Amino acid sequence: MKFFPDKETRKRFMKPTLTAVVGVAWLPIVWLLITATFGTALSAFTGSWIAAHSIILLIAIFVTLVLLRLFIRLGDKIKSGSQ
Repeated sequence: MKFFPDKETRKRFMKPTLTAVVGVAWLPIVWLLITATFGTALSAFTGSWIAAHSIILLIAIFVTLVLLRLFIRLGDKIKSGSQ
């Protein structure tokens, strides 16, 4: 049983799907890095652990999206340069 009728359909499905999987995998890593770097200062600044982690989570999501876009752009440049 084939899930995709041709290679082009598989490529169109796999590119955004793999990007989402990489984003989900890297989000906790980025979140822990930002927490270790700015967590104590942000917790003291906001006065609430929950507020600090909410802000850190938003920052981690933003940083992860920026990194994914950067890696996609670099991958496209590398792919177009090698052909």
